[in-house]
Amino acid sequence: MKMDTQNMNKPKVSIIIPVYNVEQYVEQCISSACNQTYKDIEIIVVDDGSTDNSGIICDRLSQNDSRIKVIHKKNGGLVSARKAGLDNSTGDFIYPLDGDDWIDSETIQVLLEDAYKYDSDVVLSGLIQEYHDHRIEIKEFFNGAFDLSDYNSKIYKNFFVKEDSNLERGLRCNLCSRLFKKEVIFHAQMNVDDNIVNGEDDACFFEALLSSQRIYFDDGVYYHYRMRDTSLSKQNRKENLDQLAILEQTISDSVKQHKMYSVLGNQLSRYMLIRFNSYLSRKYGNSFRPHYYFPYDLIKPNSKIIIYGMGAVGTSYLRQILENEYCDVVAVVDKNRQGSLWGKEIHKINTIKDVHFDYIVLAAYYDEVLNQMMDEVIDLVGTEKIICRKAKKSEFFYQLS
Repeated sequence: MKMDTQNMNKPKVSIIIPVYNVEQYVEQCISSACNQTYKDIEIIVVDDGSTDNSGIICDRLSQNDSRIKVIHKKNGGLVSARKAGLDNSTGDFIYPLDGDDWIDSETIQVLLEDAYKYDSDVVLSGLIQEYHDHRIEIKEFFNGAFDLSDYNSKIYKNFFVKEDSNLERGLRCNLCSRLFKKEVIFHAQMNVDDNIVNGEDDACFFEALLSSQRIYFDDGVYYHYRMRDTSLSKQNRKENLDQLAILEQTISDSVKQHKMYSVLGNQLSRYMLIRFNSYLSRKYGNSFRPHYYFPYDLIKPNSKIIIYGMGAVGTSYLRQILENEYCDVVAVVDKNRQGSLWGKEIHKINTIKDVHFDYIVLAAYYDEVLNQMMDEVIDLVGTEKIICRKAKKSEFFYQLS
């Protein structure tokens, strides 16, 4: 649906871009904002005390487009940079964009049309994780419009944690790839403690949604999230209990005042357990993880297998087989993970053509991920050796790994 600009005031959208030491990427980021098909935008770039040439590049780009406003400030972290951007914004809607990412040219046009068509305070869309040698599409598990005044909305049942799981988060809480009405995100962001550097998106996102009346999930993917370890949203991660306490206090203050506290309060406790579990994993190398049932019925005993995917499913499979010796794991492969696990070196996918095996087991929980994995291996090994089944998760048993 195209916006009827004859019958409404044309809204302004503020694209807020925090920048810190991203001289390699910031021009692509800002250019993607400038090249939007929807033109009534302002681009607020907040240079958070960069020590490289990022600030100089931003200033140069602003000379070529009057819609770009550059703010230079002392380094204070992602939260303070976003607050500075909001304080200087004049738009009716806010679209957060990290300085090392980029967006498709139709992004603002599409999401703004969604906002008006469905009278939504927040429009949520998917994103593409961009690695140096491949990409992964991440879509929302909801689709369409939701009225949050409906006490029976499935949104509340899956808000912090999925209703059918104890260790899986609910709504994806990235601020990026979402379009917010300014009044919704402004108050939420200003309530976030500047000292939060682990969960800063969560703190703002959840409060923004709790103050919304209607939201819309667009099934498109327009945001390109560059996967690297030194981005502003990943720098100086503080894995300590103080961070968890600040995050819990920030979110719980909003939850306790919400009409759905009876549902959300219990979910928040489960969500904080997930965060604590993540803390254990990073701090000590151990955490409780879901147990996924290995597809024994599809694989003969003593077979030589490759496990493709070393996420939660793959690591669960590997641990089971190493313990019960049902078959012989001749290789484990993963596109993103490197190193070794329990004595097994993790290889890249293209190495499987040099390995003698009976089956390759695709280890994933989501159908879209399984489909991508199938497309990647089918040309390498053919279909007869591929075991492709959505992982089945135990609701009772967990592994300490």
